[in-house]
Amino acid sequence: MRQGCSAQVEACIISISNFELTQFVNRFEPISNPKKMRVLTGLIFIINVILWLFGIVLGFIYDFILGFIPLIGFIAFLIAYSLSEGFIVSVSDYFFFPSWDVFKRKIKWANGIGLITSLVVLLIIFLLVGI
Repeated sequence: MRQGCSAQVEACIISISNFELTQFVNRFEPISNPKKMRVLTGLIFIINVILWLFGIVLGFIYDFILGFIPLIGFIAFLIAYSLSEGFIVSVSDYFFFPSWDVFKRKIKWANGIGLITSLVVLLIIFLLVGI
């Protein structure tokens, strides 16, 4: 009898926790207004570009050759972001996923390509010049 009672209590606890989780997730629903979402993604993209430009300026302040490393990475970032429309994001993603998830995927991919390109250029400069 005690096992049956504990199973009912566990089921009650699980249903309460699922209800609480659902309430928590519903608070953070994606923005449904496309204009607000466009402003949010544009703002995050601009902040990302500002961070890349800040890295370029810091690189040029420290050493002239080191300024080219984030500059080439930034160019790769811009190219990767523009190409991510065709390579990373499919047409069905716009129907099945919120625009926020699609934007996150594009920005992650572009930043990854930019950072990898920067690291490869850093390695090449290090091997050739020996900074």
